[in-house]
Order: sequence, then structure tokens, then C-alpha cells
Amino acid sequence: MYDAGVGREDRGTSRRSITVILFHVTHRRNCKGIDKHGLLPDKAIGKEKSVWLVTKTSIPWAVMHTLSKPGRGPLADLVVYRVEVPRARLPRFKQGVWRCFDVVRPIDREPAATYAVTYPSDWPGTQKGMMVMIGDQVRQAAERAIGAGLVTQAELSRRVGLSEAQVSRFLRGERSLSAESIDRILAALGLEITLTPQRTKRGE
Repeated sequence: MYDAGVGREDRGTSRRSITVILFHVTHRRNCKGIDKHGLLPDKAIGKEKSVWLVTKTSIPWAVMHTLSKPGRGPLADLVVYRVEVPRARLPRFKQGVWRCFDVVRPIDREPAATYAVTYPSDWPGTQKGMMVMIGDQVRQAAERAIGAGLVTQAELSRRVGLSEAQVSRFLRGERSLSAESIDRILAALGLEITLTPQRTKRGE
């Protein structure tokens, strides 16, 4: 067994004997069915019926990709399943993203906010990690709402349960907020965050 994106298989090991630890992000409303039946390819939305899986370092991308779809947020409603799959059953889609056309049985699951708030220091891109990018989106939305006169900073602070000083520092980009505070700001503004993964050209 090896953790995809972290470990490597031995050259002398048969590919059929290798298992890979990967992750799947979904809305918590799907947990009851997944816990009972596993991750089912037939439940996939789209032309290709497969279970989409990512490496550990690609979890932030997977969370943002899920949040970008209507009705999939907020962040507090997302969970991350950990699975172990034979390498031979995994066609690679692109770097960090894999597909499986068979039923996948999860090992365990955690709230997606756990990965956002406790973003490990040894993960690539920590300084521009998931919560930083999500925080930037929420900060811009709050600034637009205040600028349009839809809410005052004092009102926003009261609705969210933070001090005006904390909200002011957040809006100036001087501090970050927890996933729970981010969700409360979105709820106070009547918004749902939409994030679109950046696409790069080949060779970049």
C-alpha cells in the first residue's frame, strides 16, 4: 500500500498487489447511502459513470471544485472520504485525479472543514492554501455588500457574532477566519460561495 502523491511503489512489486490511499469529496446528504453501499459509479453526475478520487495534496482542489457546483455548499456540509483501492483499478485522469469504474468502499470520513482549518504545513501551496482562497472570495463578497449599502460593517459583525475589530481586520486582509465564521458571513449576506478551479495551459 502507498499514499498516492506521497509514497511510491517498489519497482519489483506487481501492480496488481499495490493499493492506493485516495480521497473523495461529497455533500454530507450522500453519507447515508455511501456508508451503506459504498461509492457507486452509477451515482456520478455526467456522461462518464465513475467514482472520482484525488490524492491527499489535491483535496483542496477537490473541495473547491465541489463548492463551485450549485447546491453543493456550504463548506460545513462537505465531507472527505478516505478510500483504499487497488492500483490496477485506477485509470489516471490527470495529475492528482483518478477514476474508478467499480464500487469503492470507504475506510472513514471527516468534515471537509477539518482539512481547510488544519491545513498541514507540509502540504504544497500552504501559503496560498484552500482557506486563504476561500477567505479571499468571502472578503470580496462582503466588501461588495458593504459598498452597495446592503449591510454595514457593524451589522455584519453583529450577525456573525464577531467584534467589529475582527471583521475589520478580516476585510483588510490582516487576519483569516475559521470555516465556521466564513459560513456565518455567507449566511448573513444570503450568499453561497462559488469557486472555479484555475485551468492552466499544457506544459505549465
